[in-house]
Amino acid sequence: MTRYFIRLMTLAGLSLAGCGRGTGPLIFNGHVVDRDASLRMSSLPSGRLPYIIRFRGRVMPADVSMLESSGMVKEGYVPENGFIVLANRGDLLNLKDRLAGVWAYRPSFRVPPDFYDRLIASGPDATYDALVLGFRSVTGGTLVQDIESLEGTVVGTARSGDGPLAHVRAGAGSLLSLASSSDVRWIQPYPRFILLNDVASWIIGARMSASTVYENTNGYDGRGQAVAIADTGLDTGNAGLAYDPSEGRFYGTITDTGTGMPFHPAFLGKQVSVYAEGYPDVYSFADNVGHGTHVAGTLLGHDTVTPFAGMPHDGMAYGVDRFVFQAVMNRQGQFTGISFSIGKLFEQAYDDPLAPRIHSDSWGVSNINYYDILAWELDTFMWSHPDMLVLFAAGNDGMDADADGIVDPGSIETPALAKDCLTVGASESYRPTIKLTYGVAWPASFPAPPISTGRIADDPDGMAAFSSRGPASDGRIEPDLVAPGTFILSARSGSVFYSNGFEHGPGAFSISGTSQGFAIQKYGYESAQALGVTVVTAPVLSAAELFTPLSIASVSGRAELSFSVSSYLPDGVLSLECYDPSSGSWITMDTFTETTGWQGKDYDILSYLTDTSTDNLNGFGLRFTVSASDPADYVMLDDIAISTVTDGWGSASSWGITATSREDRRYVFLGGTSMATPVAAGGAAIVRQWLALRGMTAPSAALVKAVLINTAHDMYPGQYGIGKYLEVPGRPNNVEGWGRLDLRRLLSPPRGWYLHVFDYPTGRGMTTAGQRTLEFEVLDHELLMITLVWTDYPASPGASKAIVNQLEVSVTDPAGRTYYPNGMDQPDLTNNIQQIEIPDPETGIYRLTIKGHNVPQGVQPADDQPYALVVSGGVFRRPVEGRLYPNRGFSCSLAYGTSGSASCMYGMALLLLLPALLLVARYALARRRERGA
Repeated sequence: MTRYFIRLMTLAGLSLAGCGRGTGPLIFNGHVVDRDASLRMSSLPSGRLPYIIRFRGRVMPADVSMLESSGMVKEGYVPENGFIVLANRGDLLNLKDRLAGVWAYRPSFRVPPDFYDRLIASGPDATYDALVLGFRSVTGGTLVQDIESLEGTVVGTARSGDGPLAHVRAGAGSLLSLASSSDVRWIQPYPRFILLNDVASWIIGARMSASTVYENTNGYDGRGQAVAIADTGLDTGNAGLAYDPSEGRFYGTITDTGTGMPFHPAFLGKQVSVYAEGYPDVYSFADNVGHGTHVAGTLLGHDTVTPFAGMPHDGMAYGVDRFVFQAVMNRQGQFTGISFSIGKLFEQAYDDPLAPRIHSDSWGVSNINYYDILAWELDTFMWSHPDMLVLFAAGNDGMDADADGIVDPGSIETPALAKDCLTVGASESYRPTIKLTYGVAWPASFPAPPISTGRIADDPDGMAAFSSRGPASDGRIEPDLVAPGTFILSARSGSVFYSNGFEHGPGAFSISGTSQGFAIQKYGYESAQALGVTVVTAPVLSAAELFTPLSIASVSGRAELSFSVSSYLPDGVLSLECYDPSSGSWITMDTFTETTGWQGKDYDILSYLTDTSTDNLNGFGLRFTVSASDPADYVMLDDIAISTVTDGWGSASSWGITATSREDRRYVFLGGTSMATPVAAGGAAIVRQWLALRGMTAPSAALVKAVLINTAHDMYPGQYGIGKYLEVPGRPNNVEGWGRLDLRRLLSPPRGWYLHVFDYPTGRGMTTAGQRTLEFEVLDHELLMITLVWTDYPASPGASKAIVNQLEVSVTDPAGRTYYPNGMDQPDLTNNIQQIEIPDPETGIYRLTIKGHNVPQGVQPADDQPYALVVSGGVFRRPVEGRLYPNRGFSCSLAYGTSGSASCMYGMALLLLLPALLLVARYALARRRERGA
């Protein structure tokens, strides 16, 4: 993968250097296509076959219309100015006057170079799992026939975008032959999804907490917004919800405290739709991993029942009162709920009655850094649903492999490297009392200072070393933003039993008389014996007859007992006791009566023992005793478990933070870009709420993304100085992207700061050679920020350059100086996020120009590219097109000046209202003068 990354980066550099304005080499999947001679039109074979064609110069709207009317099928864009097409010889002859060349779509173009080389080197019989994408005009049945005719096995099929997609198991020779089929567009290795808090497995007992810097202020908490999350599961899964088998979802308001472990109070009162995709056959969405519950709590949790250290521990957007949760992992830790066609996941959430327009995803596929099927599917969905913002974790593959004290580039994971989503990396939280360093936590990944000696959470302007870095293989800047991702304290799932534990339940405990012991059973005597449980049949327990399921000599952290009661004890007292090997005595841990109620319970066993050093559980025992007046009474206990609890990165108390045992049971620290992503998703919900309160109730995803990026905080230079070990270069860069999430300027703006946002829909977007000019006045030297974002048309899988529709933005200041985006001295034709930053602007009139450099794939029927624009700073006069013609698309000018006022309106409406306002003012003044006379 490293070789492929370097190869594509080299070719991307060749393309940029050679083309200047986009007329250089035609590059696809690491191949310079036009290095080969163009095929002769007169000698093209008969029949409809796949080709790569290239236009002479930029693709104009007339070229697109001619291509579509010619009879050929447009399959995907190839930069610069090329297309993959299915065409007959006659179709191509109709376009010959506009074409610079025609090339065969060769088998090596359709497979990632590393995978192609591996297939050739491994021999024809080596078996691989792969994804095979067919052309749009090919049916799923035809693709299946092609695969089976080459002795491949079709594991599953789906319709992805406009083409059939198949999960295939086949020999290397069969896959190479399939790459020659006229029905096949792309073949790649089958993706294996992973959670992106996997750094937690390196540490026993660390935690994360978002710094108070990121707390919500001024009442903005995401209220009125709906979000979606795809993750492992949600707490205990018994939220008191109704189930609709026709829709395959649970729905309702979370009110259930459970007959077993109570549902986490952070989610009580919230309306939810839950899809149990991971294991739908048992109709459960319980979170047996803990990841999904933590992510959901970070985004929207609001716990007034278990306030942490006396204060509610809220998620970023705790006011979000409705959400969709897609539980995608089964009990074996497999992503059975995510199809190889990930577009279905987003479609399901989008179509849900709760209508979420933000989707948070903390999972991905490691070691794929090229534009693959997953990135293509994600961009395809967002292009078709431009009002839903999808966020993805960048990955946790950051490392210092060459031991030079600097994190290596090029580790962003798919599908996070898609261009239209918001890709989120992890910065550090602020927990200065935690001394843990990267070198201690990950010695193999970070062997050299200053990283190895740097603490994991002591500088909010520092990056989490494990956070994946850009660039993408085509040179795009990645990630887009970063957010706190170390030591995040959030909701802990009540369904998590950790790997060193033993589960024994359900257990039937029959009373044989007053003050008697119970018989402990699990599905009968033999099953209990097989699990190492001593089945006690005598009426009184002795030291030799202890219940000792835990066979671990030494435990650090927590050793937790948990159980729940499913049947009521009619009368009497139930006692839970443990045997302390050091003191040789029984210790009462708890007592229960009918009046105290029955609910889930868990206990930290080590807190009851005299000796908590080595061998602390050697000889440990457990028993239940009961006093009851009726020997026929019984009680049912469910899911009895004793486990050594590592709690991911650790409980609060394990790191010296004041916490009750109840808080420790309800909250846990985790870390990774998994945790940073819901922080950013919560920020997106707040931005949507902020816009809605100003009249923009249905903003585009591009606009929400643009506001987040425009208001982000630049972390330069990071935490290791400005010399050799500079961690964060000037933005934008491939470490922090365009900065760290920071909503303070948006929610608590300084005096004299203004924000103007524009959402240009289709029909008001940009076409090739189109141009729009806006002028505005800068009144002071406040930082001037212009951010242009658009949801771009999906590139072809394997594209060496993912950008399709290229827009340009530039600004000319009062002195005639022109500024270009992203720190460049010319237009940026690679990124669909473009930002111009002027730290100390001159006062006066500025001219902002947006151009359509090349728009080969616009939105029908206007064939244009919609986009969003945000202008902020000391900009008092609202930007208007030219000096006379205001924006007719929807714009929102939010002015926080001395009055703190804000207004949103249609641009034309302002000019229409001004004369009326002047007349009203003149009339009022005249009346006042009359009264004065």
